[in-house]
Amino acid sequence: MRSVYPLARRSMAAYTMHNMTVPEPYDYLEDPENPETKTFVNEQNAFFEEYFASEAELRKKIFESISNSQDYPRTSNPSYINGHYYYYHNSGLQNQSVLMRATSLTDTAPSIFLDPNTMSSDGTTALKATAWSEDESMLAYSLSDKGSDWQRIHVRRADTVEDTSDVIEWAKFTAIAWWHNLGFFYTRYPALQGDVDKGAETDAAQDAFICFHRIGRPQDEDVVILSVPEHPQWNMGASVSDCHSYVIVVLFDGCEPHNLVWVAELPSVEKGLGSEPLVFKKLVNEFAGRYTYLGNEGSTFYFVTTRDAPRKKIVSIDIHTGQETVIVEQQRSVLSQAALVKNTLLLAYLEDVKDVFYYCRLEDPTLNAIPLPIGTITSFFSDRKKDFVSFKITSFLLPGRSFFLDINDPQSSLRVFKDDTVEGLLVDDFVTEQTFYNSSDGVRIPMFIVYRKGSVSSESPLLLYGYGGFNIPLTPAFSSSRMVFLRDLGGVLAVPNIRGAVNTARNGTTPVVEPANRTALRTLLRERNFCTAKATVPRRQRLSWVAQTVDCWLRRLRIRPRSSFVVLFARWGCWTCTNFTSLLLGMRGSPTMVIQRKRKISEFCNNTVHCTTLNLALSTPPFWW
Repeated sequence: MRSVYPLARRSMAAYTMHNMTVPEPYDYLEDPENPETKTFVNEQNAFFEEYFASEAELRKKIFESISNSQDYPRTSNPSYINGHYYYYHNSGLQNQSVLMRATSLTDTAPSIFLDPNTMSSDGTTALKATAWSEDESMLAYSLSDKGSDWQRIHVRRADTVEDTSDVIEWAKFTAIAWWHNLGFFYTRYPALQGDVDKGAETDAAQDAFICFHRIGRPQDEDVVILSVPEHPQWNMGASVSDCHSYVIVVLFDGCEPHNLVWVAELPSVEKGLGSEPLVFKKLVNEFAGRYTYLGNEGSTFYFVTTRDAPRKKIVSIDIHTGQETVIVEQQRSVLSQAALVKNTLLLAYLEDVKDVFYYCRLEDPTLNAIPLPIGTITSFFSDRKKDFVSFKITSFLLPGRSFFLDINDPQSSLRVFKDDTVEGLLVDDFVTEQTFYNSSDGVRIPMFIVYRKGSVSSESPLLLYGYGGFNIPLTPAFSSSRMVFLRDLGGVLAVPNIRGAVNTARNGTTPVVEPANRTALRTLLRERNFCTAKATVPRRQRLSWVAQTVDCWLRRLRIRPRSSFVVLFARWGCWTCTNFTSLLLGMRGSPTMVIQRKRKISEFCNNTVHCTTLNLALSTPPFWW
């Protein structure tokens, strides 16, 4: 018997944009307090429970298996601060990781330095930005509550492990940059007006400005060092140069992949900030690429940039003359991470959707490889003035491995700090293959296939994971819930980079929305055919296909060869491109979006029941593959 999905009322609402009338029949569902919205959600939940009532025992078993597989200890790579080692540790199912302090890398009894789990009753207070003062006696750190973008900055002393009286409100999208030990720069926005809870506002974030907070002073005495009221949409962030003589401000036009760089010389400590306005030199004053500060030697500043180099290059700029010199040319692969430590550049390149690590000296751009397992570098610690460097990698079958090295001899000094291990997971029982196929436009597409040795048969389900947005590559990453699919359900995981991935993009730029959607769809379907033809992958008619994406193209699959996909699941469903800039993360985006007719997920699911049920079929809260 065919299931009848709860119906949503179609209204006659519409709006006009660029002289085009766009129907908006489900706009009322955007209001979670609307009684109709609540009724519709309740009907969806009741429908789901009825639809899967016969699978309650299976859901329970899978939920327990996922919970157990997520309950394993995780340790970050360490940082070296004032004679101590700091790292984050999660015992397994803690809501937030705890910042630990150890006397050595082999210390078996580290102490707790900061535990966000104690800062709210429900464990939803998260640690965001952190930065140490120049003498490493104080840690400035920001917290956010319940997933809000708003941050609150505190300062903790290393000697007493207690907070000072300093509390900074209304910070958002901010880094923290200390100037000596006097205080720090941060980004803030105007305080909300009226009785509006932080994080509940629906207006776009506007009118960012940079402030300097002096330790021990109230926030209302903070000095505003830069604001650009003529460009209310711009966001900005500040950093301090290695020599503490300059403040570097980067300015972004929404989420566009380019920025400006303005530099100002800081006054003497005795004179202090606020006595007179800072004079900014507009070092990069056109949106022609992205510039990321690495370090400086006097007036010579080093940057990673995409200007005339979509796969990124390293350059130096003399801030007095503006002369730009290439230090490391753009390579064949995309530069995914870079750091300048003393006179050495550490560079991670994305080669065939996996990180490959190199180093070179400033005086010699020859790249020297640092051998690592196949994987993705997920976190990194370095300090321009220190020998100690650490980083962590992950892969499909590797929950996490932390390394450290001495910058004076990166290859020979490389050592393992910690391995994250999952009880009962026998990595040698599984296989990770990387293969390639050609997209419809001739781009060579990398793809990973993961499965248990000897378990693939014509009955094996296949999870096809595709991501079609923001030109983001799908690099190797561990997922305990996907391991349940591979281990307990005998599944096969296929991860194609359906855009061709940034490391194989022809020009490194993101295409406009509509052509990108078509390319993503064609590439996904070609990947399906490729997997079907592989001897190691089951026949098409017996597969369970799951597609996940952020783009609107998933809805197109329901009118394409639907017999190829048993299940379609939109992990991040962005069905409304026209007002994306006013909702969710789109608040920071550019309003120049391609107009598309809105398709609410409720309308989509009135036609295709199976596209939404998978998320709730296996567990609650949502089951993230």
